Amino acid sequence: METTKLRSPAAQVFGERLSALQVALGLSNAEMASQLGISVSGFLKYKRGDGSGPPAAVIDRACRAFKKRPESFFDLSWLDRDRDRGAA
Repeated sequence: METTKLRSPAAQVFGERLSALQVALGLSNAEMASQLGISVSGFLKYKRGDGSGPPAAVIDRACRAFKKRPESFFDLSWLDRDRDRGAA
């Protein structure tokens, strides 16, 4: 029996953004993990979007290490859509 891994939309977007940042910076998996203060296997987990999403401490370290705001790691466009619906 095959098990299904939990992947939340937030975790998937975080992973996609981490992956894009890694490519843009030209860093290896080990270098990215080191910047985040986590193991390579932990980094690969987040990069794949596994689980329910990264803990706040990892998001904070990513923001500090790569000089990004938290929202740059997530898709927050739904906030605008909800706001627009409320205004209608």
